[in-house]
Amino acid sequence: MASLSLAKTRGRLVNSRLILELQGIIIKLRETAGGRLMVRAYQRAIRSYERFMAVGLFEWAPRARSWFNDPSYVLWLGLCSPEPFLC
Repeated sequence: MASLSLAKTRGRLVNSRLILELQGIIIKLRETAGGRLMVRAYQRAIRSYERFMAVGLFEWAPRARSWFNDPSYVLWLGLCSPEPFLC
């Protein structure tokens, strides 16, 4: 609140460190819980895809590769995979 009142009285902020800190706060405030959940689910699905590639799953189950093009499957896999989900 102090930075907002300072900006109102002086017209602008010139302290680059303060501006960077405020930008970080603004970005976090704009994020939604659902958006964070989707990003984490997508990241977990990518890790699963890489694991499946490493063990050769797509060689004996080629249709499984196409499942990763389905956003519903990616969300399900990201949310329901056996490793703990760290929010």
